[in-house]
Amino acid sequence: MRSNLQPDQWSVENNREFAHAKTERCGPRPLGLHIAHAEWAWRSVNPAQLNAFYRGVKAYRTHPYRRSIVQRPKIWKKGNCQLIDYGPVHGWPLLVVPSLINRAYILDLMPGVSLLEFLRDGGIRPLLFDWGESSGANRQLGLSQLMQDYMEPALRYIRRDTGRRPLVLGYCMGGTLTTALACLCHDQMAGLALLAPPWDFSRDHHSTDQAGRCHVALASGAGCIGSLPVDFQQMLFAQIDPLAVPRKFARFTKTELGSDAAHRFVAIEDWLNDGVSMSAEVATECLVDWYGNNMPARGTWRISGIPIRPERLHLPTFLAIPDHDRIVPPHSAEALGRILRNHELVKPRTGHIGMITGKNAKNVLWDPLLRWLERIAAMQKNLGKTPGTSLS
Repeated sequence: MRSNLQPDQWSVENNREFAHAKTERCGPRPLGLHIAHAEWAWRSVNPAQLNAFYRGVKAYRTHPYRRSIVQRPKIWKKGNCQLIDYGPVHGWPLLVVPSLINRAYILDLMPGVSLLEFLRDGGIRPLLFDWGESSGANRQLGLSQLMQDYMEPALRYIRRDTGRRPLVLGYCMGGTLTTALACLCHDQMAGLALLAPPWDFSRDHHSTDQAGRCHVALASGAGCIGSLPVDFQQMLFAQIDPLAVPRKFARFTKTELGSDAAHRFVAIEDWLNDGVSMSAEVATECLVDWYGNNMPARGTWRISGIPIRPERLHLPTFLAIPDHDRIVPPHSAEALGRILRNHELVKPRTGHIGMITGKNAKNVLWDPLLRWLERIAAMQKNLGKTPGTSLS
């Protein structure tokens, strides 16, 4: 049913409701950009959809759900980074590295939607590498320093503390970083699990000339102010599909607000809006070296002067490439799969976040991942050594 309000009035009325809503939420970020996209596309041709978007945002921002935080042991800490122990102590250790620009708790989102709790219940000991808050000395460093000063020491600590070579898992950008970690520290690892790791940026959604200029401008801006704020990062993701956010909030109006689906939607949105700013140096490396110059796929990416060449690895690897991924297009991760010598590939029929938090995540990713981890751990126990970790 069409509203009696004229298009120009919708913005006024809904923004007035947003301003008066008593809520701590500020998303979806940046709200002004999403409003502009929706107004431009729908104000004349689909006013009911526009109105539904506004109502969906209001329903999200006033929803009573809040994530409960479970305190878990912190077994290692350096700067802002720490290792969070999910147990059990007897389980084979698994170093879990999330993206540098998102909070780690997507992997432990809520009861029943926690990859880490699932792996723990399966006998694996997840040790979550939490990058911590955006302030602090480690947020002013580049990727080489973060690798050398934080990721490598955490890996070596697990090796010494448990007496076992840990398995290592990286999600999204964390997968790209753990690939580099494997190239540098393969003798300290039992196996590598990569979940949607971006690698080849040659045909990325952001690879147009206009987007390339935007990347350079953002990297320059980050250099001036010392970081790349979260809202700027969200602007880049919005380029992939400018109406994706308005559409999902319009759909949210059809969800029963007290349902598990609504709680999951709100929990994921809270996480999406709780990002972390990039240091200027990391922003330059990602926007210019990765997206602009495609250094990982070209074999020219270096960490501390050492070329990152995963084609030389013999390390057992699990590679998950979701076929509906719009954040890391499948071709980007597939390029890494083509050069890995010893990997098992799964292609979950879901999206980038859906394989971690979706209602079918257990079937399409969690179960095959756990079986692979169990198999590599059993090989370690039986052989008493790490199979095939040499570089040719």
